[in-house]
Amino acid sequence: MDPLTPSSDRPHVPHGSERGGTPVRLPHSDIADTRRSVTPDSAEAQRWETPTVGEFVPPPVSSTAAAGPSFPSAAFDPNLGHPSTALAEAPVRGYVRSFVESLICLSLAVILFRAFQLEGYMISTGSMAPGLIGYHKRVTCPECKWQFACGVQFDESVAGSLPDVNAAQPSFEPSHATCPNCGQSAIELNSVPRNQGDQLLVAKCAYEFSPPRRWDVVVFRNPNKPTQAYVKRVAGLPGEAVQVIRGDLYADGKIQRKDLAAQRALRIPVYDQSHEPPEEDVEWGPRWVVTGSNPSWVTDGPAFEFDDSARRRKKSETAENPAGAKDSDAVEMLTYRHWIRAGGDYHTRVLLPAECPEPKLPSSPFSPIQFDDRARMLICSGPMSLDWRDQALGLNKDKGTRTALLRLYEESHVGPVTDDYGYNRLEIGTRPSSVRDLMLSSQLTVQGGEGRVLLEMSDGLGDFRLEFDLQAGEARLWAEQESKAVRSAPLPAGFIGHKTLVEMSLFDRQVLVAVDGKLLFDPYELPQDSAEDETLPVPARRPVRWGARDAVLRLEDLVLYRDVHYTRGRARNGIVSPCQLDSESYFMRGDNSPVSADSRNWTDPGVKNHLILGKPFVVHLPSRPGRWSLGGHEFNIRIPDVSRIRYIR
Repeated sequence: MDPLTPSSDRPHVPHGSERGGTPVRLPHSDIADTRRSVTPDSAEAQRWETPTVGEFVPPPVSSTAAAGPSFPSAAFDPNLGHPSTALAEAPVRGYVRSFVESLICLSLAVILFRAFQLEGYMISTGSMAPGLIGYHKRVTCPECKWQFACGVQFDESVAGSLPDVNAAQPSFEPSHATCPNCGQSAIELNSVPRNQGDQLLVAKCAYEFSPPRRWDVVVFRNPNKPTQAYVKRVAGLPGEAVQVIRGDLYADGKIQRKDLAAQRALRIPVYDQSHEPPEEDVEWGPRWVVTGSNPSWVTDGPAFEFDDSARRRKKSETAENPAGAKDSDAVEMLTYRHWIRAGGDYHTRVLLPAECPEPKLPSSPFSPIQFDDRARMLICSGPMSLDWRDQALGLNKDKGTRTALLRLYEESHVGPVTDDYGYNRLEIGTRPSSVRDLMLSSQLTVQGGEGRVLLEMSDGLGDFRLEFDLQAGEARLWAEQESKAVRSAPLPAGFIGHKTLVEMSLFDRQVLVAVDGKLLFDPYELPQDSAEDETLPVPARRPVRWGARDAVLRLEDLVLYRDVHYTRGRARNGIVSPCQLDSESYFMRGDNSPVSADSRNWTDPGVKNHLILGKPFVVHLPSRPGRWSLGGHEFNIRIPDVSRIRYIR
């Protein structure tokens, strides 16, 4: 079956060639709805075919003009016809010929330009989701109003259900979806129309003078089936020994760290505070919470404001009171906790006070609640549902026990961030993995004060604090167990009094801080993992905190992201042991790792340089389904969707 889909709605004449090789003619397939049906593999791109150029037939020349040659003389000659007719039709024929020649030249120029410079491809599957998407349904979460794509066509199942690693799964119409922002499940999709995949414009000469770089998105021919075109991301370069260790990429034994641009290109949204579910949602708990009895943090819609001027006045009044001074020096924190509605492969423990009697728990074998009598620990497996909570509370009348059960319910819903994809259907892929590579993006406006503003992040292996010292005009980065700041720099000009974009990430075992898109100081590199390390601490359930003291500020547009977490797949190449590439081959990976057919799964993992077709640089000509009514009849039409036009980084 032809894996390339033309972007035009007209039938096309197929053609194809490998750069530096002989032309490859792709087989025809049936035309339906003026398009060729395809089933490509792993976000395999689909190529536009050159439309046939129709002949232009000039209008007939009048018989009087064709009867003989025309002369410039204005004298009347009955054998030649009227002189005004002959003189008028000569320039008409010249205009027609000029128009035909211009049309032919323009057509040839377009053909040559597409042949040597640009070419269009359409993505069918979702191995590069959510950045680049294939055939999908556009979903809006009914709770948080987050919009996301849910795929309807996938690559091979990495669970091994397909015998052919190069085969693509048939089209699949999911009936329900789960929101990747708030976790709302069972979102009905039967009434949601199917949408086309992204259309890529590919620069075919992008690598004529320089080779592909790591993290580049490229279009290439499948080394195991050259008639298919794929779109993936470059992970390994020629001559390297490539291996994935705990979701991170290693080359020649060294972890490959991304710069700010690459992190922005690969990051995947985890939670956007601007799309918080309503308070009426009984299964939801706010992810950004304020601690303390008299907090200075207040909410303003999805934004947060901090003003501890009242506490500063109290500090001034109690300057000679050590206890009062100590209380006023405390930093008030705004903490992110990763609230999970359901699912999750983790355990939560809450200590039952010694004075409380042994709790009575539901006797069902499916109950997630247990009690460790020796340690006096209440234990819950995964998030506790409202039904199990109410059953446990109904069995216990002791106030202390009920308080512990309520705390267990609350804490059981706070879990680690995982590599979930709203794009994937639930039965595809492996069990979600915990992710510790996180990035926080926030808009910070410091309006005044002479104290400190803090941003803390943890990956479960270490804690890191970014400190903005307003009085000293300096930013400092502190690492756990370090006695002094590991990085420092002056505050950027205009930091106080203006809205600034603050980004902090823990991707690839490094701490990176940027203000308004520029690095504040050099990234702080951390020790890399070892493949022999069998056990590592669980990622933090509360990985991010904002704090302040003696300051007036506003926080908005808080978005938590995660890095791409590379999974094992079939583990053929670069998983158990390093995969050694030759001097002409590249190792390719998909961003949607659980469902991507890529170098880790192929029999021949390397993609030769001559198979690379070019670099996609823009998503263009996007559309969405719509309906048009005429004369009591409704028709399905395509409507331009300019919101999906974007550059590819």
